[in-house]
Amino acid sequence: MFVVYFLRLRSGVPYIGATADLEQRLGDHASGQAGRTTRLDPPISLLRFEAYPTFPAARRREAQLKRWSRAKKEALLRGDLVTLRALSQSREAGTPGAATALRAVVPGERSLEPSKPAPTDP
Repeated sequence: MFVVYFLRLRSGVPYIGATADLEQRLGDHASGQAGRTTRLDPPISLLRFEAYPTFPAARRREAQLKRWSRAKKEALLRGDLVTLRALSQSREAGTPGAATALRAVVPGERSLEPSKPAPTDP
């Protein structure tokens, strides 16, 4: 399975990547081995992932998503289809963009930070 994934970085910015092994790639990001961006601004959670049958298909989707505005990415992450469709209108033809073909996602966020013990009452 090939996936495109969204991470939330410590700064609050969404990060998009593609991989053939999501667990390995998340470990690489968490350890600072994945690249400069996530080494300097570590990920705190996995927000979403989309599965694709081939790596080229996943890379095309990753490239598409990286061209989107931050507002459009955030609308996708919230599942706000009304805003997503409004932001997906072509400036030239006024036709809907590729946002109408959404894929299955993982619900909620998955923390990438180490677990912290719960505070105890004295």
